[in-house]
Amino acid sequence: MREIKKDFPIFASKEKNGESFIYLDSAATTHKPQDVLDALIKFYTTSYASVGRSIYSSSREASQEFSLVRQKIRDWLGAAFEEEIVFTRGTTAGLNTLAIAVNDLWSSGGVVLVSETEHHANVISWEIACRRRGSSVKKISVLDSGLIDLNHLEDLLKEGANLVSIPGIHNVSGGIQPIKEIAALVHRYHAWLAVDGAQSIGHQPVDVRSWDVDFYVFSSHKVYGPTGLGVLYGKKELLELLPPVEGGGGMVEIYDPQDPKYLPSPLKFEAGTPHVAGVVGLGAALDYLNKLSPEAIYSHEAELIAYMHEQLVKNIPGLHVLGPELGFPRGGLLSMKIDQAHPLDLGVLLDLQGIAVRTGHLCSQPSMARWGTGHVLRASLGVYNDKHDIDTFICALQDAVAQLRR
Repeated sequence: MREIKKDFPIFASKEKNGESFIYLDSAATTHKPQDVLDALIKFYTTSYASVGRSIYSSSREASQEFSLVRQKIRDWLGAAFEEEIVFTRGTTAGLNTLAIAVNDLWSSGGVVLVSETEHHANVISWEIACRRRGSSVKKISVLDSGLIDLNHLEDLLKEGANLVSIPGIHNVSGGIQPIKEIAALVHRYHAWLAVDGAQSIGHQPVDVRSWDVDFYVFSSHKVYGPTGLGVLYGKKELLELLPPVEGGGGMVEIYDPQDPKYLPSPLKFEAGTPHVAGVVGLGAALDYLNKLSPEAIYSHEAELIAYMHEQLVKNIPGLHVLGPELGFPRGGLLSMKIDQAHPLDLGVLLDLQGIAVRTGHLCSQPSMARWGTGHVLRASLGVYNDKHDIDTFICALQDAVAQLRR
């Protein structure tokens, strides 16, 4: 990977006294390359218009650009049809849409399986929707490595389940789930598999057809694109089965209060004016990442996170890392506890040295309960990180821990 920090204006703007800004919170949100910013400015100044509704030329041009991005996302995910790509407001909105739609389809009595360590978006969404429809949510055990306990998953599937929803990469442990293997197991018992791709997208190659997942959700802002936009992928035949969740313009073909005829997917799930500029920005982000290559990004981050793990173990006494042990694959994030050093205090001290990390329960209180803690410190990687960032972080963390132990 070439040195690419210069592609991201945020780093130059936050440089102080010749010291670089070290950003290690890409699992929360990613910074935007100049290509994305340029695409947004160009669209707003030369092409902006309502899409899919008007016949004038600028609307047709904007609609064409909007449609082109849907095709790019189809290709990025390895999907078969652009009709399988539904625009949402983000991963959380996508999961809520899916939870409501499948429960409406089942009417009552459905069973959803999620892991015991889910991000709140992938557990509360299901619990609310299932409670309203008389369905139930059951929890799958998670190993210390952060991976799903496949034996327990199969036991629950044998008892009966309609859908399993799990993360591709866990946002706390960094565990990389064997999605293809899990999909085969889930389908053996005639259930559907949904994957929360918030921590996978932009960090590893994705192939929904090869993995045979039924649904996959992600957020634009996690993949160097604008905020307020996400994607829900669903197999075409499954999206055709699901009812719409929101009503409004652009999703109905014939309005009849007794028997409305909805447009086919994805339009029936996209009520109202879409986030057109966000879609354009996401398209630019995917173009940028394609220039770097998903495989090269994955290799780069895998090498960096392994180096970070090794250096932490070597240099920080009293360190406790959640998830895969040293030497085992993990996603590009690492959550830790350190004896006699509260994560929130460490976060403040690191910030004073120009280093951004995440602290707290990471929107996953179930994970904190599973690993017996209330808060952690998480360092996570993006395409713009390098070994210098890691070395600077380790040195600053050593100093911060020493201060707190005095």
